[in-house]
This record gives sequence, structure tokens and C-alpha cells, in this order.
Amino acid sequence: MPNFAIVHYNTPELTTCLCGSIYKLHPGSHITVFDNSDKRPLDTYKILRVSYIDNTHGQIINFEKELEKYPLRQIKEQTESGCNFGSAKHSMSVDWLCKHLVDNFILLDSDVLVKRPVDFIDDNFICCSDIIQIHEDIYRILPMISYINVKKMREHNISFFDGSRMHGLVDVSSRYNWYDTGASFYEDIAKLNLFHRIDCNDYIVHYGNGSWRQPNKKPIFDGNRTDVYTTEPFMDWLDKYNSLWDIK
Repeated sequence: MPNFAIVHYNTPELTTCLCGSIYKLHPGSHITVFDNSDKRPLDTYKILRVSYIDNTHGQIINFEKELEKYPLRQIKEQTESGCNFGSAKHSMSVDWLCKHLVDNFILLDSDVLVKRPVDFIDDNFICCSDIIQIHEDIYRILPMISYINVKKMREHNISFFDGSRMHGLVDVSSRYNWYDTGASFYEDIAKLNLFHRIDCNDYIVHYGNGSWRQPNKKPIFDGNRTDVYTTEPFMDWLDKYNSLWDIK
């Protein structure tokens, strides 16, 4: 029976339904949620059998202190596009899970639903996932669904997070500024031939596109503004896939 892990950030409706989709297919499975929310933490009373790791106030990872270790990081006020270091924070959180969870696990983004039983686990590899090319010869794993072999990671001294190869933490002129979530991890395990590719679409449906900042993808026009969104997050999408997560 696989174990599952989710890094959560301000999307409790999505994460709750994701857990429902897991339990429909794997009723006896165990789920660990690492919660980084600053506004909308997970309502754990709505979900059974979840190990909840509360980092909503930096109790486990103090991101401000961690970011201070990178003096070349893109400070939001000093860059044209800004940077909230979301990729770095997410990668730090996954790395914490890899270092502290005893068993191997399926890593899931919070904005997916599982649509078929997980059957791609292969302990001959550190990671089973899909990849995408993000810049020239730089690839990253797609974190929507990945099997993470933490025991083999420790055996080969592999980390999920490397601040010297992380978008937002290094000089903007550096090629390493292209390293998004899972890119340095993929690079390291690929060198050891310990990566196995799967097709993510076989296993999940994905809401995507910055779901934590786009609750319903339907902008309410307020004057010249187009960045204000409805207050019923994700419901259209979740209703569409109700059969995947409703366990009543």
C-alpha cells in the first residue's frame, strides 16, 4: 500500500478532495500533509488518517531565515517581475519530507485528483515521474505525481533542494536561475541512471496554472483590474470531477 505526501498552500478545498480521490482508490493508505499556508490552512478534521505537519508560522522551516542564506536572491521590491520564492519554499518542504519520512512515498501537488490506482512504483529508482524541458538542456520533474524513494536518496546522498541551483535564489544572469522545482533533483538522479519516466496523465487530472493564486480562473473586472477572482475557489473544476473524489 503506497504512502502519499502533499505540500499544501492555501488551497484546502483542493487538498481535501485530493485526499478523497486517494482514499477511493487506496482505502488503507496513509497521507502526510506539510502545510505552508499563510491564509487558508487545511481543515484536518475533514480528512481521516492524515498526518498533519503544521508549518503555517514557520515552526518547522523558517523560510525567512533560510532565504537569508542567499544574498543574491531576487528581492521582490528590487525586481521588475518580483519573486515570492514559491519554488524554493516548495522544494525545501519536499526536501524536509524526504529527510524525515521513514517510508518511500508518492508526492502529489495539491491541485490534482488521482483517477486510477498507482501502479508505477519501482524501487530500482530514486524517482518515477515525468519530466519537462524548461530551458536549453535543463529539465525538471513534473511534481504533480512522483514516486520518491527516500531510502535510495539517503543511500546516494541526494537532496530534493539545492539553493545553488534554484530559481530566485541565484544571480539572475546565472543559468541556474532556470532551475525550477525538481530540476536539480532530476539532474542529480539522471546522472546516476536512477530516474524512471512515466506519463503523469495516466494517473491524475490537473487543475494547474497557479491554482493557489487563481481560485476560479474567472476574473471579476474592477475598473482596469483583471486580477480579482471569485470567492468560490475551484468549485467548477471540482464539481466536474466529483466522481473521482466524493467518497460518501
